[in-house]
Amino acid sequence: MVRRAYLVLLVMAASCGARGKSSGDTVARAGTSRGAPDRPVTPQNQLLHLDLTSPTLTQWLGAQRDVRDAKFVEIEVVRVVNPKYFPVTIRVDYAQAPGRGQIAHLGSFSLYPVNNPGTFIVGTQDELRPDGAVILTLERPEKAQAADTLALWLRPLKFRLR
Repeated sequence: MVRRAYLVLLVMAASCGARGKSSGDTVARAGTSRGAPDRPVTPQNQLLHLDLTSPTLTQWLGAQRDVRDAKFVEIEVVRVVNPKYFPVTIRVDYAQAPGRGQIAHLGSFSLYPVNNPGTFIVGTQDELRPDGAVILTLERPEKAQAADTLALWLRPLKFRLR
């Protein structure tokens, strides 16, 4: 009986939601690992997505200021879906402008625990130039099958001077 009352309360709480501002505008929200809304998604904080079917993400640096002086790339993982608790490793590379073919490995990082979001920094090794791109690659876990789920949502990369 207590379990049923709890479920009824849970369903009622889930159906109560905040309404949009006005004129039918919908505000998309970024989620945290617990599913709670974090902050509205705008062009400045839109979410990027990596998963087993789309494991690579490229952010071109052309519009970024001060990338030459950046010492670190900051990667913020805001949500993780990893029901089988696969190890999660992200590889961070820098590619020069198209046609030059130069790719430099900046570093890698892993989530720990494997379903825990967080903010990570990787050293730039003074490789970044405005005409290049930073490439994030989700390394496929050895035991992952085609039907398995592993997904990450990230904020756009930031570049730190120190």
